[in-house]
Amino acid sequence: MSKKLSLKQVEKENEIYKETIDVPIKVNGEDYTIVMYPFFSPTRIENVVNEFAKFAETAKEEKLKIKENDEIHIVHCFVIKEFTDIKFTASKKAKTIYAEFKQLINNPLYKELTNYFLKDSMDLVYEAFQNELAYFKKIEDLMSKTQQEIQNLPIENKEILLKSE
Repeated sequence: MSKKLSLKQVEKENEIYKETIDVPIKVNGEDYTIVMYPFFSPTRIENVVNEFAKFAETAKEEKLKIKENDEIHIVHCFVIKEFTDIKFTASKKAKTIYAEFKQLINNPLYKELTNYFLKDSMDLVYEAFQNELAYFKKIEDLMSKTQQEIQNLPIENKEILLKSE
């Protein structure tokens, strides 16, 4: 006979997400300590995905060109932003965020910080992005199928139905 699960046990297990490590670093000859969260909670991973999505949308609106090979680095920067105590810009402008991230990406600190993150935690982030992309692919396919069905309807003024706002 198994025991009944109490949410207190779940709460106790979730304490792992509050654990931190201190990472000593040197920047411009000065010593700093960065507080880092090695274990990523699902809620905070969702924050990373949402922040990246907002950034991508804003970048599109601003017509900001982002190099394809920078995309994974931008994800890593959002992870660093979410799971460390490093101060980042409060700006919502993609151009400003991208410029700041490029500064971090081009500094040895970036590689040092990304190496501190646990592989299992980073795998959870990658999985969340893959799930999000699969979800959007399903929606895109559904929209395409719906548009195809509309095209096949015996209606004289189809262009009215397909007009985008």
